[in-house]
Amino acid sequence: MIHTGNRSEPFDCRYDERNITNLYYMNPVSNVLTSASLIEDIRGQSDFINSTRQERLDFLENEKLLREENNQNNKLFEVLE
Repeated sequence: MIHTGNRSEPFDCRYDERNITNLYYMNPVSNVLTSASLIEDIRGQSDFINSTRQERLDFLENEKLLREENNQNNKLFEVLE
Protein backbone atom coordinates (compact mmCIF):
# COMPACT_ATOMS: atom_id res chain seq x y z
CA MET A 1 0.00 0.00 0.00
CA ILE A 2 1.20 3.49 -0.73
CA HIS A 3 1.49 5.72 2.33
CA THR A 4 0.86 9.42 1.82
CA GLY A 5 0.51 10.53 5.42
CA ASN A 6 -2.49 12.75 6.08
CA ARG A 7 -2.90 13.93 2.51
CA SER A 8 -5.00 12.21 -0.11
CA GLU A 9 -3.58 11.52 -3.50
CA PRO A 10 -5.82 10.59 -6.45
CA PHE A 11 -5.00 7.47 -8.44
CA ASP A 12 -6.65 5.32 -11.11
CA CYS A 13 -8.41 2.23 -9.84
CA ARG A 14 -11.07 -0.23 -10.96
CA TYR A 15 -13.52 -2.58 -9.28
CA ASP A 16 -15.58 -5.54 -10.37
CA GLU A 17 -19.24 -4.47 -10.51
CA ARG A 18 -20.32 -8.00 -9.51
CA ASN A 19 -18.46 -7.76 -6.18
CA ILE A 20 -17.25 -4.35 -4.99
CA THR A 21 -15.27 -5.64 -2.01
CA ASN A 22 -11.91 -5.02 -3.70
CA LEU A 23 -10.37 -2.12 -5.60
CA TYR A 24 -7.68 -2.95 -8.14
CA TYR A 25 -4.89 -0.55 -9.05
CA MET A 26 -1.38 -0.55 -10.46
CA ASN A 27 1.23 0.01 -7.77
CA PRO A 28 3.40 2.82 -9.20
CA VAL A 29 6.49 1.66 -7.32
CA SER A 30 6.55 -1.98 -8.45
CA ASN A 31 4.20 -1.63 -11.47
CA VAL A 32 2.23 -4.67 -10.26
CA LEU A 33 -1.55 -5.05 -10.14
CA THR A 34 -2.55 -4.71 -6.48
CA SER A 35 -5.86 -4.95 -4.66
CA ALA A 36 -7.21 -3.16 -1.62
CA SER A 37 -10.28 -4.47 0.17
CA LEU A 38 -12.97 -2.64 2.10
CA ILE A 39 -12.26 -2.27 5.80
CA GLU A 40 -14.62 -4.33 7.93
CA ASP A 41 -14.18 -2.08 10.99
CA ILE A 42 -15.51 1.00 9.19
CA ARG A 43 -19.32 1.15 9.33
CA GLY A 44 -19.91 2.69 5.92
CA GLN A 45 -17.59 0.25 4.18
CA SER A 46 -18.49 -2.98 5.96
CA ASP A 47 -22.13 -2.63 4.85
CA PHE A 48 -21.09 -3.28 1.24
CA ILE A 49 -18.76 -6.26 1.54
CA ASN A 50 -19.73 -8.92 -1.04
CA SER A 51 -22.32 -6.60 -2.61
CA THR A 52 -22.80 -5.75 -6.24
CA ARG A 53 -22.59 -2.20 -7.52
CA GLN A 54 -26.34 -2.11 -8.10
CA GLU A 55 -27.07 -3.31 -4.55
CA ARG A 56 -24.87 -0.51 -3.22
CA LEU A 57 -26.60 2.11 -5.36
CA ASP A 58 -30.04 0.82 -4.29
CA PHE A 59 -28.98 0.89 -0.64
CA LEU A 60 -27.72 4.46 -0.88
CA GLU A 61 -30.89 5.59 -2.68
CA ASN A 62 -33.11 4.02 -0.01
CA GLU A 63 -30.97 5.56 2.71
CA LYS A 64 -31.36 8.99 1.08
CA LEU A 65 -35.16 8.58 0.93
CA LEU A 66 -35.29 7.53 4.59
CA ARG A 67 -33.20 10.54 5.63
CA GLU A 68 -35.51 12.91 3.72
CA GLU A 69 -38.57 11.32 5.33
CA ASN A 70 -36.94 11.55 8.75
CA ASN A 71 -36.10 15.23 8.21
CA GLN A 72 -39.71 15.95 7.25
CA ASN A 73 -40.97 14.15 10.37
CA ASN A 74 -38.52 16.10 12.55
CA LYS A 75 -39.73 19.39 11.09
CA LEU A 76 -43.33 18.35 11.71
CA PHE A 77 -42.59 17.53 15.36
CA GLU A 78 -40.79 20.85 15.81
CA VAL A 79 -43.89 22.69 14.61
CA LEU A 80 -46.13 20.72 16.96
CA GLU A 81 -44.00 21.49 20.02
